[in-house]
Amino acid sequence: TPYSPFCLEEIFPKLPNIDMDTLHAPVTNKEIRQVLFSMRNYKALGVDGFQVVFYKSQWDVVGVSFC
Repeated sequence: TPYSPFCLEEIFPKLPNIDMDTLHAPVTNKEIRQVLFSMRNYKALGVDGFQVVFYKSQWDVVGVSFC
């Protein structure tokens, strides 16, 4: 029997070009801030041990480094 590779190409719908362009766009500092400030204060513990509430309360100091 001939070899036939497993292909998922036709299973998923294709994204319109405008959506593809959005996915390729760089993430902005404003978007990062919006996501961070939408998170609950004590739900996420980062690898550095700080919770979201720390970054929210100290954003003016750590925001640039965080982004």
